[in-house]
Amino acid sequence: YWVKRQMMWTGIGLVAMFTAAKVPFWKWQRWAIPALLLALGLLIAVKLFGRADAALGGQRWLRVGPIKIQPSE
Repeated sequence: YWVKRQMMWTGIGLVAMFTAAKVPFWKWQRWAIPALLLALGLLIAVKLFGRADAALGGQRWLRVGPIKIQPSE
């Protein structure tokens, strides 16, 4: 089970990697500042609210409605 699951995510990651590599870098530059601001916002949210919801032994998860996210990943 675990090997199949890992292989599935590896395949998805490889497809995403090759797709992203085909996009010209100047198109990615447009998203650099918004992505940086989003990452900083999520880090601040973890610092302020991260201990409120523990999941799978981790203390840095955020609950957004029914979804739990871990901004560090």
